[in-house]
Amino acid sequence: MEYIINPVKWNTSFVVPAEVVDKYLRLAGSVQIKVLLWFMRHSADEKSIEELSKDIGVSVADCADALTFWTETGILVKSDNIQHASVKPEPEIIKNEPEKVTHTAKILPEIEPIKPTAEQVAARGVESEEIRFLFNEAQSRLGKTIGYDGQSVLLMMHDSYGLPVEVIVTILEYCASVGKTSTAYISKIGKDWSEKEIDTLEKADEMINELKSVDGLWNDLRVKTGISNPRPTSAQMKYLNQWKNHYGFSIDMIYLAYEESANNIQKISFPYMDKVLNNWFKDGIKTIDDVDKAKKERQNFVANPILKPEKVHKKKSSYDIDEILKANNQTELVYKKKGDDD
Repeated sequence: MEYIINPVKWNTSFVVPAEVVDKYLRLAGSVQIKVLLWFMRHSADEKSIEELSKDIGVSVADCADALTFWTETGILVKSDNIQHASVKPEPEIIKNEPEKVTHTAKILPEIEPIKPTAEQVAARGVESEEIRFLFNEAQSRLGKTIGYDGQSVLLMMHDSYGLPVEVIVTILEYCASVGKTSTAYISKIGKDWSEKEIDTLEKADEMINELKSVDGLWNDLRVKTGISNPRPTSAQMKYLNQWKNHYGFSIDMIYLAYEESANNIQKISFPYMDKVLNNWFKDGIKTIDDVDKAKKERQNFVANPILKPEKVHKKKSSYDIDEILKANNQTELVYKKKGDDD
């Protein structure tokens, strides 16, 4: 080559193991190379991972991920017994704990306890064009470099959970669209889809449409009620999915159930709202006009109780708040209306 290192620059230098270039240069991403070079430059200093993150302009999580990669390859080792310990990555995941995954007989194990080694991940990327495509697509869809942790999770989603590559790519697209691209969140979605046997593009598209409809419903509910949380909890998502995709209620009906909750117990309670909406669903009440009609019939009965007992019982369930309050005697995370006093 026509280049040489400027001799003046040798005044200050540090050593890089030859194995880094010979064995891992092709496998390692740019973030992993940056982290390793920074680490070796400051190996004798008392530096923190936050300083590493700031100096190279990479998130703390990605720095920890890169350090884990180099630990897995054997280039770095834990420095517990070395006096000059520098940046310490997050604690390694304990791998030999089979007892922790034996409780869940009918549920898929979590990905973390059975991660492949860095060598195994690298080998799969070399031998399988499909896996190589998955790794490249993941970086493209998520808009960031994925290191060992991300690659191993994707590999486990494919090999252990049995999800096809195209389904995993669909998951990555959805996670990117809602701004939740952490390895843990992607892993959780993959586990859930595998348990639900969402193993084709058709099923994946149906699930994405369902998830997006719930996301849209949550945003509409936030606007109407003043809920500040940007994303619903997993429990709230189940309620929202039930109300919209199973009961078929519009946002106006769901908001009406919210008003019942706010007016009668002075707070928003999803279990309370579910009782109201479940009663409406059972009684065939689908619109606000239907609710008004049912209330008028109730008022007419109170004024002139001549309806047959069985009909009264049927209509009563639509708006008997006392029964709902009794049935809702449970502790649940609740939200107040925006502006209410704590």
